[in-house]
Amino acid sequence: EFINGYGVRPPENFKDHPEDSLVEWGEKPVDYEQVGMFVDYLYEHFGGTEIVRSLVADPKHGVRGVTSTLHRMGYDEGFDEVFEGWVLANYLDDPRPAEMYYYENYELSGAYDFSDTKVYLSYPAEGRGSVGYTSTNYVSFSDVRDLHVEFDGEDRGDFRAFVILFPEEGPPQVDEVPLDERNDGCWSFYGRYDKIVLVPVVRDLPTGIRVSYLYSAREMERGVVSVYPYPGATGVPLDAKLRVTFSSPYDPTSLKVDFGLYPAGKRLRSKDGRTLTVLPSEDLSPYTTYTIRIRAGVKDLAGEVLLRDDYSWSFTTGAGAEATELAYDDGNYDLWLYWEEEGEGSGVRFTPPYVPARLLSARFYVADVTFGRTFWVRVFEDDGEGYPGRELTEPIKVEAPGVGWFHINLEDKDIVVDGDFHVMFQIYVVVDTLKAGPGFLVTEKRLSSPYFGAEDHPPISGRSWDLFRPFPFSERLVYRKANYDYGIRAVVAPVSQPTDTQETSPSPERFILSQNRPNPFNTFTLIPYSIPTPCRVTLDVLDLRGRRIKRLVDGEMPAGEHGALWDGRDELGREVASGVYICRLRSGGRTLVRKMVLVR
Repeated sequence: EFINGYGVRPPENFKDHPEDSLVEWGEKPVDYEQVGMFVDYLYEHFGGTEIVRSLVADPKHGVRGVTSTLHRMGYDEGFDEVFEGWVLANYLDDPRPAEMYYYENYELSGAYDFSDTKVYLSYPAEGRGSVGYTSTNYVSFSDVRDLHVEFDGEDRGDFRAFVILFPEEGPPQVDEVPLDERNDGCWSFYGRYDKIVLVPVVRDLPTGIRVSYLYSAREMERGVVSVYPYPGATGVPLDAKLRVTFSSPYDPTSLKVDFGLYPAGKRLRSKDGRTLTVLPSEDLSPYTTYTIRIRAGVKDLAGEVLLRDDYSWSFTTGAGAEATELAYDDGNYDLWLYWEEEGEGSGVRFTPPYVPARLLSARFYVADVTFGRTFWVRVFEDDGEGYPGRELTEPIKVEAPGVGWFHINLEDKDIVVDGDFHVMFQIYVVVDTLKAGPGFLVTEKRLSSPYFGAEDHPPISGRSWDLFRPFPFSERLVYRKANYDYGIRAVVAPVSQPTDTQETSPSPERFILSQNRPNPFNTFTLIPYSIPTPCRVTLDVLDLRGRRIKRLVDGEMPAGEHGALWDGRDELGREVASGVYICRLRSGGRTLVRKMVLVR
C-alpha cells in the first residue's frame, strides 16, 4: 500500500495484540496491520524498494523467503534477527538507542502507542506468560529502582528475552537478558527507571504452538554492589586500582573511605555517577594484605542514604608481574640419568610462591643426545601427600635440540595451579616395523630419549622422584629420591586478577555469560557473567580460529554477578584489529560463548 502511494495502515488493532502471530493469517484487521508494518520495517532498514521486489520474486515463502532475500542482498541478518528488532521498534519507535528501533513512515505515539501486556507497580512481582513463533508480549515494571529480573522459559522453546529501559534521565536503552541452554537467566538493572519492559520472543517453533515462561522482579537493597579487587582475592597486581560501584549515583561529598595501607592517589568518578575509581600513588607492596573500609552514610544525589553500615573488604597482592623460576638443584650436573624401560621417567615437585599461579614453561637439563632427543613432558597436581596426582594437561612430545637447558613453552596449555605441582620427563619409545620374510612383519621397540642431568651434592631438596612404570597404576610406583636433585625447573607467574565484581545481591541460580556492552565497541567493553556457586572460572577472548587473544579471568570466584573489562588489546598490550571475536567462559564442565564486534 505505502509503495503505491496509499500511505501506511495505522496499527489500530495490532497495537493492543502483540501476541498475535505474524505468520498465522486470519484475514483480520490485526493481520493486515502487522504484515504492513513488518514489510515497511524491511523497506526502511534493509534496502528500500529493492528488498520488497526481491521478496515478492523469491521462490521461497514466509520466513524462509525473508531470510533468503536478506542473504542474497548481502545482509548477515535472517528473519529471526529482523523480527526481534521489529518488535522492539514497535514499542520504542525511537532512534536514540539505535536507528533500527525507529520508523519514518509510522508515528507510534499517543493513540498508537503499543499496549503493555501486563503492568506492575509494586515489588516483588512475579507472573506467567506465553508466546508463539513470531509473537511477543510487553511486560512492564514501572517506577523502579535497582531492579533484579529473573526469567524462566519453557525448555522446549528457543527463547530470547530483551528489555527496554526507560531511565529517569537520559534516552531509552535496549539490552538482553542472557539465557542458558534451559532458557533460564537473570539480570540486575541499577539506578532509577520510569519503567523496564520485558520483551520475550521464541525461535524455531511450529506454527500454532505456544510456549510458556515465568518471570519475577524485585528491587535490590541499596549500597555497594561491586568492588575490585574482589574480596579475598590473592595474587593481585602491584598496580591494582580500586573500584567501588554503588546501586545509584553517589554524592561525592558524603563518601568517606579508610584506605589503610593502600597508597590512594587520584580519585575518578564514572560518567553515570555510580563508580569510584582510585589510582595508586605508587606500586603496592608484594605479598601484602590491604583492607579498605567505606564508612556508612554515603548518600545519593537526592540526599537519601545509600550505605547504612560500613562496608569493608580485603585482598592480597602477589609477587608482581615478573615471572619466577623455581629451582631446587645447584646447577652442577655431574650425573647423567638414563632410563631403559618403556614408561619410566623422573620428576620434581614444585611449590609456587603464590597461588593461583600459571605455569609458563618447564626446563630440562639435557646432558647427552647420542641415543635420542625425543621424550614426553607431563605435568601433575600434587595429591596432597607429595606425590603426583591428577594430570593437568595431556602428555607433550618434545625433541631436544642439543645439550644444555631445553626450554618448553607451556603458556598455550593454560595450566593454573593452586598449590604444589609436579613436572616430569618420560622416556620415548620408537616402534619400528621390520619385514622378516614374505608376508611376515615384526615390530621392534627402541628407546629414543636423551640423558638428563642430575646432581648429588648436599643439600638435597627431597623433591625429586622416579617413576618405574607408566603412571598411574593402582599401586604406588613413584619413589622419592633422597640422594639426587634432577635438573628440572619450572617458571610460574601470578595469575592477574580480573576487573570483576562481587555482587551484594543474592547469588544467581544459573551459570550465565551475558552479551558484552557496548557491542560493537571501540575502546572498552564490559563482559558480564554470573556463577551460582564459588568455583574456578576462566574468561578468555579468542579470535575466530580459536586462538587465545587475552585471558581476562583465571581463578576462584565467589558466587554472584561479575564483569570483566576488555580494552581491545592482547596479552602483550598490543591493540588488535577490528573484527569479530569470541568471548569464552569456562567453569567446571560448563562452557559458554558470545560473539563481540570490535570497530577501530
